[in-house]
Order: sequence, then structure tokens, then C-alpha cells
Amino acid sequence: MAHLVLLSALRTGVGSRYGTRYGSAHPDSRGARPRRGRYALLRRSSSVSKSRSFSIYLLKEGFDATTALKPDHVLDGDVAAANLPSGASLFVLDAPPKPPWWKDYFGVDKALHQTGKGALVFLPINGRTFVLTFGRVAHNLKDESYEYDFGLRVTLNAVDPKRLKNTDVIEPGTARRQRTQVAIDSDLTYFEFDRDSKILKSLTGKAKPQYRHLMKHATGSTNLRINSPVGAADLAGLCTQLLALYRDESYRTTFPDIHNITPVRDPSLIAALDARLLEAIQTKNPDLYLTVPTIVDYQDEFYVAFGGAGASRIYDEVYLDRYYEYLAEKGRDPSALALGDLRSHVLKLTNEDGDPRSSYSLYRWGMSRRLLN
Repeated sequence: MAHLVLLSALRTGVGSRYGTRYGSAHPDSRGARPRRGRYALLRRSSSVSKSRSFSIYLLKEGFDATTALKPDHVLDGDVAAANLPSGASLFVLDAPPKPPWWKDYFGVDKALHQTGKGALVFLPINGRTFVLTFGRVAHNLKDESYEYDFGLRVTLNAVDPKRLKNTDVIEPGTARRQRTQVAIDSDLTYFEFDRDSKILKSLTGKAKPQYRHLMKHATGSTNLRINSPVGAADLAGLCTQLLALYRDESYRTTFPDIHNITPVRDPSLIAALDARLLEAIQTKNPDLYLTVPTIVDYQDEFYVAFGGAGASRIYDEVYLDRYYEYLAEKGRDPSALALGDLRSHVLKLTNEDGDPRSSYSLYRWGMSRRLLN
């Protein structure tokens, strides 16, 4: 059975890219031409597969479903699923229902409840493990368990370099973040990307023709976000191709300007930087500050909490002093902290009730090391 798609007509009488020009060549069912400003019905074949939204992570070698989850997670790993891909593991979030905050605020005399649902699917592919996340559950993964460049590298290889839509960049020196969107498909030069002072954190674009059976668009950062028509039985095939895209080095030629600033990988230099970072925390160096590693939408609820040393109060701003307050409440002296403490302590983004939406290791993400230049 065919489906009907409702398209709003332009009042100028000229249709959009679909080629519909009102008042010209398309009579309606009564033989009359549609009026300007009316609606036109176009048929869409029922054979078109429905696309679904996927958020995908790639675990580092040595991590799988048994080692990648945080020890305090509350996910249920004993749930049957008939269509789960072969070898996959499912972990489900089934949070208990609770009333929305505005129920008591207005004294609503009706039983109202809302609840959080989500899932993680661990899928082994060619010696590696992918994690498909649904809902707000990705914060249950250990921060050190997944590849931080997976989504971005796949996107750089999969999208048409002349059909980009969005970039998120960061300036390491100031920790300033910037999101740039364009109304029409463009190449990277239209985003005013300064290769000598900025790091590309996220990229959105339209897929190359050879990948459009997998995705129409891709957004890549640490994870990969796509809408794909693939069914559950074909997820292994999808992830196999994503792994090949991650390993492909072609993006270095297509986007040669994004690698002028690269992460430090020399173990001796990392050790020296770690020592200076730890000293800055222990002495409460004023040149060190705390920052969220992603662009924050302040129209949403924005609260923060800490973890790793016990339960935390909820704060409405991100300040390093709040971390010191958290440590003091837990009886921890900053001067006695070790590097392992920074690795295990986390900054959480939450709602007003403290329900986590995402979390970041203070060692890996939170500290802006301006003093370490």
C-alpha cells in the first residue's frame, strides 16, 4: 500500500526541489489545478525502508561487554531479544517511573509518571566490539574503553567533502567552542576552520553516493550518529563497513588541513604533562580550570555533579572550586590526590534530579591544561 506525503506549497506558486510548479502541469483529482498556498499530496512507494537513528561507539582492543561497563551501572543484562544479531549482548535501562517535576508544582490531581528507557548492544565484529546505544545510556561505558576518534574518522571518510552542514571546533588555548552551520551544502573552507589554532571535534555532512544505502547523513565525534534503513539482521554488515571506514586513511588526503594540531602520543611527554597536571590540582593552581568537553545547549536543563569518590551535590555551574568542595565533603585532601584519582573521578551532566545524561573523566576531558603550554 502506498503512503501519502504531505508537502506544504510555497505561496509564490513554485514548488521546492521536488519540481512541483503550482498552476502549471499537475491537475488534481477533479481536473483542476491546485491553488497557490494549498497542499500537494505526493505518493511514496511502500518499498522505501524506514530509517532509524543509531549512535555507535567502537571499543578499544581488549574491551568487550564484560569489561567496558562501569562497575556501578544499573543496566539489566538478562533480557531476551529474538532479533539480536548473532554474538551480540544486550543491556537494558528500565528506570522506575516517577512524576514530572511540574506535577507537584501545579498540584496536578492525576497520576502522571515518566521513566527513562534505553539500551546498549555490544556487537563483536572481526576482533573488535561495537556498542550501539539507545537513549541516555552511553555514560555507563568506561571513559577509557572506547576509541575517541571513531565517529569523526568514519564521517571524514564517508561524507562528500563538498556537502558539509555542521562543524564543532575547539581552540585548545582558551577552551572556546564554536558551532557553525550552513544553510546549503558547503566544503570546509566555508566554515572558516583555522587549521593552526582549532581542533575539529564534530562534523556533519551528506554521505557519498557509495554509502547512501547505509546512511544519508553522518555526524561524527567520539561516536557516530546516523539514520540507517538496515534491519537488525544486517547490523553486523553495517558495522563491518564502518570498521573498514575507520581504518581507511583516505580522509588525510580529502581533508589535509585537520591534522595540524594532533594529540600528544609520546609516552615520556604524556608522563611529564600528567605530573604537571597533578601538581596543579594538588596546589590549586589558578591557571587550571574545569570545562565541559562538548557544546552545551543551555536551553535544556543543565546541572552538574561529580562522581568517583561518592555521591555528589547538584551544582548549576562548572567550576573547579566545586570539585574542591566535593573533595572536602568526602574528606579528600587535594594535595594527597594521585593520578589514579583523576582518572576515576568524573564530571557528570545531569537534570535537576541528578539523573545523569553524560559523564566525563576529569583526567581525560575535564581539565583545560592552559598552564602546560
